[in-house]
Amino acid sequence: MVGPVAGPLNFSLGAIFGPKDDEGGKTMYVKHEDWGDGCYGVKISLNQDEIDRLIQSLQMIKDDPDQHFHISSDYKEAGGVGDIEISVNTDLENDNMVFLGRALSPGDEIPDPT
Repeated sequence: MVGPVAGPLNFSLGAIFGPKDDEGGKTMYVKHEDWGDGCYGVKISLNQDEIDRLIQSLQMIKDDPDQHFHISSDYKEAGGVGDIEISVNTDLENDNMVFLGRALSPGDEIPDPT
């Protein structure tokens, strides 16, 4: 079951990268999906300018690991994803996610590693 969309999300980076995106411009799209086993999937679709902004924000926390940033909802929709906090993992936090790499094209298969 696909969960409700939280509405367009905006970067909340304050003085570092300026205010949130103005209304009327295309902003990112986020939805969550309840997989029914206690886990959720999250889809984030960015526009081209937001990709650059995300890269800048990731570079900021790479350069200053004590810093973090948020991707926040405009809260115009009921329910959904309200906020995503991005920070550098610390030794106190357990690893529970991995990068899987580029998405496969339709019909492609994952090569056997052996």
